[in-house]
Amino acid sequence: MVKFDDLSHESALNILKSKTPESILDYYNEPYNVPQDKINFYRENGFVVLKKVLNGFPLSHTQKIIRSAVLLRKESDERTLAEKTPYEQSFLQCGFLCWDY
Repeated sequence: MVKFDDLSHESALNILKSKTPESILDYYNEPYNVPQDKINFYRENGFVVLKKVLNGFPLSHTQKIIRSAVLLRKESDERTLAEKTPYEQSFLQCGFLCWDY
């Protein structure tokens, strides 16, 4: 079971139903210039680390949304750690949250 001390089912629903502030939407729509060396690295390796894509209030707002979505997705899983597979004991996986929320 997933629990966050500062988040309940109701507060998570309210967060996910609330309108994203205009300042956050503006921030999300700002261009993020990726240096050519990062593009090349991605093409060669299939992944890249980009720092500070989000920071400050946009980051904390996004974290709040993700935590709320994870709570709602996983709150009904009441299995103990021992009842989960080794993979599930190592990783909390919530694919495609963006499609649900």
